[in-house]
Amino acid sequence: MSPASPLRFDAPTLADAFGLPGPRARPVPPPLPGDLAGLLPLLAHDLTRAQIGAIVHLSESGVGKRLRHLYAALDVHSRAGAVFAAVECGLLREPDGAPSPCGASRADRGRGR
Repeated sequence: MSPASPLRFDAPTLADAFGLPGPRARPVPPPLPGDLAGLLPLLAHDLTRAQIGAIVHLSESGVGKRLRHLYAALDVHSRAGAVFAAVECGLLREPDGAPSPCGASRADRGRGR
């Protein structure tokens, strides 16, 4: 009698066992223009549009327009989604300095500020 094989509980194995689609990898976003990429750290610090505008010398509506372009480029609909997508794809680093791998599930898709 051979020893039983160890159980595997990773997502692809479980998805296959239950006949579900496996996890989807997030495509790496296209390179962001500098003015959009520069907004990511400000979003991560949860600054308001007015605060971001004061830092980057834009009106609140100008910041809003750039945030909409950023959300579209990252395929998200909120600040939290943008920060999560940026971290998971290496555009931002986690607080400990280690980049997160791409491919985790998509974050919050609700409407942001």
